[in-house]
Amino acid sequence: MEKIWVVKDPDEFLSAEETMSISPELSHSSEKSPAAAYSLSLLFWGAGQIYNGQKRKGRRFLFLMLLSCTGAVMSLLFWKTLFHMLRSHDISCLSIFIAAEVLFFGALVFWSYNAGDACHTAVRARTTPFTEVPSRVLPVLCSLLIPGWGQHLNGQPVKGSLFAFFSIFSLFTIVSTRPPCWCGLPWRPRWPARPLNGSSRS
Repeated sequence: MEKIWVVKDPDEFLSAEETMSISPELSHSSEKSPAAAYSLSLLFWGAGQIYNGQKRKGRRFLFLMLLSCTGAVMSLLFWKTLFHMLRSHDISCLSIFIAAEVLFFGALVFWSYNAGDACHTAVRARTTPFTEVPSRVLPVLCSLLIPGWGQHLNGQPVKGSLFAFFSIFSLFTIVSTRPPCWCGLPWRPRWPARPLNGSSRS
């Protein structure tokens, strides 16, 4: 007759010191990093949600990113055809400009929300608080690329979200005040030339 050994509690075969040294490593490896979740969603919409285990939500965000990028590229390539098609349906130039600005601002806001949502989800799922990434140079480089990114890597999500909020408005203002894609459109206002002597024609 064979003997079957059943181990009910593996910790009873380990000393107290060995158990204390192994348990933090297991808990740290099983928990998700908010810095990694934020970085993944910042680069690809929904990637941080997939990293956190929210696969359905992450796939929806990733599909929305692909749809937005495809629409933006097609609009830039065929903007003349799109502009004349909208004008043929009696849509004013001002309405076209406002719609493009709203879509651009909405994409920026959703981009920031997507990354922040992944970070906060990873923070809530952790049993131990997240402090910062081991590297000191990586947060500096990330903040130079995108404001607020380095603060999330340092475990400062509130400060990072505030910096990201101001960077969104700054980028939107820079692009909206003098967008290069609008400068060549045929509906720019053309003011009548004034005579050099200041007299009007009769």
